[in-house]
Amino acid sequence: MKKYSAYTMLSKIVFVIIFTIPNTSYVLANERDKSSLSRDEIISRINNTADGERPDLRHTQFTDNDLTNMDFKQANLHGLVLKKINFSDSDFSGTNMDVTILTNSNFENVNFENASLYAVVAIDVNFRNANLSNARIIANMKNANLVGTNLQNARAGANTKNQPMGLMRTIIKYAKLDKADLTNATFNLCEARFASFVDANLTGADLTNCDLRKADFTGANLTNTNLTGAKLDGTIFKGIKGKDTIIGLDKADSASTAVFD
Repeated sequence: MKKYSAYTMLSKIVFVIIFTIPNTSYVLANERDKSSLSRDEIISRINNTADGERPDLRHTQFTDNDLTNMDFKQANLHGLVLKKINFSDSDFSGTNMDVTILTNSNFENVNFENASLYAVVAIDVNFRNANLSNARIIANMKNANLVGTNLQNARAGANTKNQPMGLMRTIIKYAKLDKADLTNATFNLCEARFASFVDANLTGADLTNCDLRKADFTGANLTNTNLTGAKLDGTIFKGIKGKDTIIGLDKADSASTAVFD
């Protein structure tokens, strides 16, 4: 029987609590010791950060719900609870947003290029037309709006080489990714049941071993998309581009029940 160290077991338990039980995850945050910052105070802290250092916004909570057009570039927001806040048109490029809770917040037109969003709870979040290119993502994005989102080269796949962390995977069940750009994105082992990829560009995307049951790829570009081991029971592939170039379709699960033209 495989043995795990106490640290490994604790890590598994903490990540499962944070990631799969989002309604209780806030209990892990010690709100009493956090500084409350208004919009102006956030701007002041960022502007007073020494050259070459990251703005440090950890151990804080934001009191304003309107944080549109903010510059959070390279900031450290690790572990924050950012529920029901409007961040539209802001810049989060290069930020550390690991272990954050973003439920019901608005990130429309936000720039997350090269950001880290690991172990993030983003249920019912609006990422419409956001830029998540080259971002590191392991998030629960159930019901998220990712319409028109740029996910080029996003690294959203599970870490299969590290078994404890391999429990963590990107969840996009019921999410809308219509017209999103997933060119060369990695989403292996993702959970995407009933997700909508209508007219999305998945050229070169890695969807190996993903749960794509009842997902809708109508009109999508699947040129060189890797579906090896994916679950395709009832998946819709009507009017897709690049069908003959799909990798691993013969090695997918229940491909015979998928709906093609």
